[in-house]
Amino acid sequence: MDRVKDYIAKNRVYLPDSVAVKEVKPVSEGTENRLKMRFEARAEKAENGMSAKLLRLMAEKRTTLCVAADVDNCAALLDIANQVGPYVCILKTHIDILRDFSPEFIKSLQKLASQHNFLIMEDR
Repeated sequence: MDRVKDYIAKNRVYLPDSVAVKEVKPVSEGTENRLKMRFEARAEKAENGMSAKLLRLMAEKRTTLCVAADVDNCAALLDIANQVGPYVCILKTHIDILRDFSPEFIKSLQKLASQHNFLIMEDR
């Protein structure tokens, strides 16, 4: 946990709201280099709804950080989610290794995801 907090502190991106958006020049006719576009602009061009949602989230939180919560009990996973939630876009889980899994756990995790505005990705 401390290493993640240290990483976040050292790699936070602060952009003033007045940063000018540069025009993106086409790589070839009809094709734009999306990797050089701001996340908001990429979200507008996304054909997949989840991709657009993730790109908007990365722009809003000004991070691309995803944390893998590879623990084997619900309390530890919820604690990690609550602590890193404000700083991440995605919390990656392995629900199948939770020894004490219950439907109530899912509700608690979804509540934290909503509270801290992050996505949940199951990695199995």
